[in-house]
Amino acid sequence: MRHVPAPDPQRTLRIITANVLIKNRDAASLLAICREQDPDIILLAEPDDWWIEQCRALEKSHRFTIIQPQSNTYGLAIYEGDQSLRWLDDFFVLRSGAFFWKTPGETRWGAASRFLQR
Repeated sequence: MRHVPAPDPQRTLRIITANVLIKNRDAASLLAICREQDPDIILLAEPDDWWIEQCRALEKSHRFTIIQPQSNTYGLAIYEGDQSLRWLDDFFVLRSGAFFWKTPGETRWGAASRFLQR
């Protein structure tokens, strides 16, 4: 992990993304990094029910969530800590694993499928 200082600390958005690897069971390391770095947004790829349960503590500091555990490696969990960001208002995940988003001020939705093969 490399920290790059922002020109204006008031406009910094701190994001942690992690592919937890569904078979991995070392949640303690991820939680320690999240505590240490204190990100605004945490995005987890491949969480299953076990991972979501282990990450319940994240919901205390990141109250706005989208949680879609799946046992087939297509799970997704997003934790947002600062309600002023409000970007999760325009984001949702379907049970199929596809997800959609709309950038504030935009009228069109972006989409991505769980099937990223070409």
